[in-house]
Amino acid sequence: MKDFFSDKNTIFSLVIVFVLIAVLLYTFISGGTHKNDQLYYQCLEKADSIQSGIDQYCNNALALASVFAQSEEVRTAYSYEDKAGGADYLQDYIQPLLRQTSTALETGIIKVNFYKPPAASFLRTWTDIKQDDSSSVKDTVKKVHQTHKPLKCVEVGSDGFAFSGISPIFDGSDYIGSVEVFFEPDDLITKLELNEYEVIYFTINEDIVDDLFWDETKQEYGYNKKDDYYFFSASDEYYSEFYDESFTDYYLDTTVIEEALLEKYTIVENTDYYMTAYIPIYDFSYESIGCVVYMLDKSINTQQGIGAYIAIIAAVLLVILMFIRMQREIRMKNLLQQAQNETIQNLNIATQQLAVLSNHDSLTNLFNRRGISSIIHQKAAEFYRYGTYFSIILCDVDKFKQINDIYGHECGDAALVWLSNVIRTGTRQNDAVSRWGGDEILIVLTSTGYNEAISAAGKISSLITSNEFRYSDQSINLSMTFGVASIDADTTPSQLISNADRALYHGKHTGRNCVTGYYDIGK
Repeated sequence: MKDFFSDKNTIFSLVIVFVLIAVLLYTFISGGTHKNDQLYYQCLEKADSIQSGIDQYCNNALALASVFAQSEEVRTAYSYEDKAGGADYLQDYIQPLLRQTSTALETGIIKVNFYKPPAASFLRTWTDIKQDDSSSVKDTVKKVHQTHKPLKCVEVGSDGFAFSGISPIFDGSDYIGSVEVFFEPDDLITKLELNEYEVIYFTINEDIVDDLFWDETKQEYGYNKKDDYYFFSASDEYYSEFYDESFTDYYLDTTVIEEALLEKYTIVENTDYYMTAYIPIYDFSYESIGCVVYMLDKSINTQQGIGAYIAIIAAVLLVILMFIRMQREIRMKNLLQQAQNETIQNLNIATQQLAVLSNHDSLTNLFNRRGISSIIHQKAAEFYRYGTYFSIILCDVDKFKQINDIYGHECGDAALVWLSNVIRTGTRQNDAVSRWGGDEILIVLTSTGYNEAISAAGKISSLITSNEFRYSDQSINLSMTFGVASIDADTTPSQLISNADRALYHGKHTGRNCVTGYYDIGK
């Protein structure tokens, strides 16, 4: 017996047994109080997750809006004299980006609304209604118009809440409008991964709905109204069993909502069935607009209690299960850490994808004007510091308008893709090729002097004319005119591009399908 108690592991095991017995007795004595404490902290933890989710979606919305606001294609669309044409151009550019971003972030449809000053809708990406005046209801957009600063917040819309980010759009230093990106409550519900014991409602203050919406829209809210609040769920199908007046009348306490608006969270018991957390929601001016109501079915205690008693009794009989449990906790922590790392990695990948998309042309997959401008400035900085020469070639398609007029714009797009591929085969790996705009292509030749650039342009021209472009079983002759310019100590990046453009212009007026160098036409 003495040897038995001298073993440290045995003593440790016995201590654990006695502690577990004490816990078991305490559990039976304390009864429902301890269970309610567990539910309280579970509600509090979920309320933190809901608030974090709202903040994350607002941040994501603002980040996407900022990317779109800096896009050269967006500024091009805003410059159209034909508003409908500009909206169509912008829709064609933005939709592929939205699909890729939605897949990367694992969300539903990402909605984007472009505005012209002060709050006139220019394009809604998710509906055929593209242009109307939203000045009477879009205080957030008018705020951005007034301050020219980005804004993120929770907004009330005809479908409920939206997690919104709005960024101003500038053309140089001129403010030309704004872009709004928002996510729906469905995305938040999906992120929370609720089980069958959990219910989420959203409430909106009655006066906000009355101020913003017409009667027919208010009727969509009104079927589930109590006192001064409208109740709705993010997903009607998922929560259809809870959608009746008896449920809201019996379980939801509107007086608690008013108290919750003065605090961060308010957690209360609703009858014997639910523990409820009320998370207040504020708009961009920090005025309350409603609450997120999270309800936890208290019957989960019964299921959890049975499992807990079995675990305690089993632990009394077999102390070894405690060590298994410890190992399980370590493994769960590792899995949680792994999941967090994967989430961070996915966000980084999505951010990188957005950066790539913002610098490339969606049709040809070449660099766009923004991407190639950054490369030219980088090469110019290297030249000024180290003397590393480089040249550029600016070229456009000869008689491109005739191709569009005769064969259609789809043929014109196919021709641009074909020409882009041919030009890439005629350049080196460390050269950069971009779609400068329309049918113009700009090439940056690394470590290349003026004469070498002239030869390179001639090689590319020969490649184009010696290969056959076919469209709809028709052979179409394509050629391009090239303007060449090289950097020197007295030339800025913008002057370099202007020099190449002058050489191209000279070539267009002396016969087309030729290579013209800037130094050969005189200054």
